[in-house]
Amino acid sequence: MLSYPFVILVLFGIFLSCEKERSIPHNPLASWARSENWLLPKNSKNSSRIPTLLLSSPWQKGLKEINELDGIDLLPTQGQMPDHWEKVGSSFPDSVVALIEKHLYAVVFVKNLGSTGLTVILREEEKKMGLIFLDSDLLVGSSNEWASKKEKTAFQFNIEEDLQIQIAEKESFPMQNAIEWILLHELGHVIQVVYDHSPDFVLDKRDFRPYAFYKDVWWSESNSYFDVTFFPERPKIKFYGNPTLKVFPEGIHTYKKLENTPFVTLYAAINADDTYAEAFASYIHCILLKRPYKGKILQNGNSIFEFQNRIGEESGRRPKEFLENHFFQK
Repeated sequence: MLSYPFVILVLFGIFLSCEKERSIPHNPLASWARSENWLLPKNSKNSSRIPTLLLSSPWQKGLKEINELDGIDLLPTQGQMPDHWEKVGSSFPDSVVALIEKHLYAVVFVKNLGSTGLTVILREEEKKMGLIFLDSDLLVGSSNEWASKKEKTAFQFNIEEDLQIQIAEKESFPMQNAIEWILLHELGHVIQVVYDHSPDFVLDKRDFRPYAFYKDVWWSESNSYFDVTFFPERPKIKFYGNPTLKVFPEGIHTYKKLENTPFVTLYAAINADDTYAEAFASYIHCILLKRPYKGKILQNGNSIFEFQNRIGEESGRRPKEFLENHFFQK
């Protein structure tokens, strides 16, 4: 039998969570996203399969500003096109190529970006197109090495522990699958805005509640309904910083929690925008291209826990069907 004080505490907790739910935080990047640096240029993009351009002065200024906002002391400069770039996207199906041709203005390679990739929406009145920046200095190694290194930034490790991610079986050149994954993830950010599947990046407050993709999952960019129910650990998932989760046992526990969410990867759980972008990239990578995306946690070289991308599992059925209904009709 529940005690009266316990009932009061539960009701008070529900009240506080409801109050938090209705509070949509200010978007700190709204003014930056509206900047004149991101006006859609009048000149036409080049006609290659995945158009590329050099870093312009307004774009460099915009990248410097966002690094300053993020507390990153880096000045982005022109980067180099990766080896065999002409092969990237060569196996993409027509449905994906059509989205690239219609909605991607260009890819720009830079150094000192502050992250592997960054997406901006270029605007001219009601017209919107995506501009993707990729840090060429980080597009090195092999696809599986890149994916493993990224995933490991979310955890603390003891010397006998490791984590490995496989996103490629065989590669025509070492980073092809990884570069295509990064490109598809960033394209997902473009698609979510131009198709009005999420609140625009220029809004002072981004309320995710009216959008079907996010129903009962997110109410703001960083606040999930799961945070106050069965997944209170979710806000502790941090990439590229100072991780607080230990890969064992907390990592295993966290991956198991994903099995009951529409977060198809661990990275998909960090915020609402990346939930969409990871689902978009996962659908193309795993379903259309039939490429692997699986991982394992090891101790002393032995696998003690294995997991995979959830886009083809029951928990990923909702984002999978959403994407199929809008872009990839079978």
